[in-house]
Amino acid sequence: MRYALWRFKQDLLEKMMKEEKGAAEIVAIIVVIVIIVAVAYIFRDGLTKAMNNIMKQLNTFIGVE
Repeated sequence: MRYALWRFKQDLLEKMMKEEKGAAEIVAIIVVIVIIVAVAYIFRDGLTKAMNNIMKQLNTFIGVE
């Protein structure tokens, strides 16, 4: 009986550790996404100009314009 109770506690502890690890990974992913969106928002004018320039060059290369 003692061993069964000890084993139950061990299993419960291992399960909690795995759940905590998963939650921490989800939080880390969300933080990275927020940082990427913030950087894109801050540099949106430069990114827009760069993308427009790339698209113009691509259109010229394939002969659309």
